[in-house]
Amino acid sequence: MRRDRFSRAPRSFQSASVHVDTVALFPASLLMLKAHLQEIVNTLPYGGILIILPQPEKQRRVAQAVALQLRERGKRIRVMDDMMEKSTFLGAVDCQL
Repeated sequence: MRRDRFSRAPRSFQSASVHVDTVALFPASLLMLKAHLQEIVNTLPYGGILIILPQPEKQRRVAQAVALQLRERGKRIRVMDDMMEKSTFLGAVDCQL
C-alpha cells in the first residue's frame, strides 16, 4: 500500500514573507455556506486548520489521513463532520480522530 506524503512547498511559498493565517478544507458542496464557514474559521487560532469531512467514505478516509499527518507535524487541527442537513451546520460537533 502506497503511503502518501507531503512534499516541500514551492520556493515562492518558502520565503519568510508568506504566512498563512488559517486554512479551511471542505467539500465544494458547502460553498453555499461560505459565510458560516468563515465564522467558524475566524474562531481558529493563528495557523489553525479546519477540515470538514466529506460524506463519501473514500474521501472521508483521505481527509482523516491528511488531518492526522498535519496533527503529527504539530499543526492545530479542528475536524468537523459534514452534516446531513446543511441548515444545521453551525451546530455541527467536532469529530475525534
